[in-house]
Amino acid sequence: MRAGAWLAAALLASVGAAYSVSELGDDGKAGLWEERTYSNMELFIAHDPSKTSNDRQKMLSAQLLNGPGGLRHICGTQLQAQHPLLMIGAGAGCKPSGETIAGNTVRFDLACRGGKGFHTEIAFESAVHRTVTLTDSAPSPGEVPYVSKHDLRWISAGCGDLKPGEMRELVKPPYLRRPSP
Repeated sequence: MRAGAWLAAALLASVGAAYSVSELGDDGKAGLWEERTYSNMELFIAHDPSKTSNDRQKMLSAQLLNGPGGLRHICGTQLQAQHPLLMIGAGAGCKPSGETIAGNTVRFDLACRGGKGFHTEIAFESAVHRTVTLTDSAPSPGEVPYVSKHDLRWISAGCGDLKPGEMRELVKPPYLRRPSP
């Protein structure tokens, strides 16, 4: 079994079984997917929350979540399309609980190693569009919770030179970009 298959199996065992895709009526599409990521990570890197008012933290958080994000291509398998956490590589070592399904949206909590946890929402917009939102379930007192949003859109059945399970980063998220010398 290839390394990517082992990772997918491990992630599915930990988080993929949180919901049944048959309940959503969406089998997913294998192929090339585009992922745009947005997070408020810069708020935690660039600003000292203890010196920033809660209202200002909320405003900065909203700006970052709607601003420029990262972009990558992923050669997704049908299993990854059915379980988008597998596609974005989130949830390893976490256990799901409290699943609810309303329409095309699945919500559940992830309890992860080290006491971290996330409120998770996956919206199956269509067979070719998913959105995943992860929100820190236990932020430090007075802090705005860390949030990451992942917008996944299917591009084509063929993946070009990417193999199933591989990804190529096209644009790094702002908090990972380094200024040019």
